Amino acid sequence: MANPRPEQDQAAAPAMALLAQLPGQVAVVDASGRILAVNAGWQRFAAETSLPPSRADGFEHLALCEAAHGANAAEALAAGAGFRAVLAGHSREYTVDFQSPAPSTRRWFRLQAVPVDWNGGPAALLMHTEITALRQARDEVLRLNANLERRVQRRTRQLENANRELEAFSYSVSHDLKAPLAAIDGFTQALQERLQGRLDPREAGYLERVRAGAGSMFTLIDAMLALHQVARSAPLRRADVDVSQLARGVLDELRAGDPDRLAEVEVEPAIHMQCDAALMAIVLRNLLGNAWKFSTGKPLVHVAVAQDWGGPAGATTLRIEDHGAGFDPQHAARLFMPFQRLHHSSEFPGTGIGLATVQRIVQRHGGSVRAEGRPGAGATFWVTLPDAQGFDSSREY
Repeated sequence: MANPRPEQDQAAAPAMALLAQLPGQVAVVDASGRILAVNAGWQRFAAETSLPPSRADGFEHLALCEAAHGANAAEALAAGAGFRAVLAGHSREYTVDFQSPAPSTRRWFRLQAVPVDWNGGPAALLMHTEITALRQARDEVLRLNANLERRVQRRTRQLENANRELEAFSYSVSHDLKAPLAAIDGFTQALQERLQGRLDPREAGYLERVRAGAGSMFTLIDAMLALHQVARSAPLRRADVDVSQLARGVLDELRAGDPDRLAEVEVEPAIHMQCDAALMAIVLRNLLGNAWKFSTGKPLVHVAVAQDWGGPAGATTLRIEDHGAGFDPQHAARLFMPFQRLHHSSEFPGTGIGLATVQRIVQRHGGSVRAEGRPGAGATFWVTLPDAQGFDSSREY
């Protein structure tokens, strides 16, 4: 209950009655920092924390804060300054969290101070709310977050080490395979030359198949090394790149290499993307090269390069479409997996590494690539890269 002082006017009686009914721990402090009245909750708090009785009523609350010393002096002085700002009308509210001063307890409280008019004069209402459970929950969240961060860092290091070992293994195997392959191809060629004219067609065919298999393996190894090089290449040199100009250059190369093909090529001018120009050229050589290759058998090669304005905000999306062989959409997930081919090599030669390389380059830019197609009706690829503002340079892609 509230503790009225003898000198208090009868006009304060309703306020005293209201104060006595308030839950929690509530006190009224005058402009000098002296406690005028408290409710029963504040009295119990004073008793539980072994404070002198004067702490409950008539106690110079601000004096205690401003005379503090020792480990908690800074917090006490800040609290005193906050209370004075409320009492002086400079602040509408002051809030501070503090631990109970009782040495035998680990309870936490939130103290709020708001200005009030008390018996015709300026005062502040102080309200204690116990937040021990909230504080413990917060500390537990912080502990769990710290533990999670340590686990993520440890797992990240493990993955980085595993990736380095895998890349080293892939690179080593690719190089080490070339030596025995070269021996197989070389000795097979020597046999062909030495036994020329003495082999029947069936035996000669066997040797040709051995050499063809060795040649295919050489091609696969070179493709693996190219993919490895993309994964381990130097940091990105991002710049504003005219992708339209790059695409026209790649298409000119394709036309020069196959001058008898009839082609209808559309390239939207002035498509700009934030990317590494050298790596984007590899992306375009693979995507446009596929469009050209998978149009074999068609009377006309049709390739279109345009910007897709329906892409996500903060990014630029490039669309490349053709009217070639297309693919079964049920197998679209396999497109970007290394060595996965949706067409037989007898129809369309290749290693199955090109689109995996495209995806790795796009991912290094923090972007995405997807494809849609229908058998015999062509394919469309979308490459989306973040703009300069959307790229997080602190991340390792």
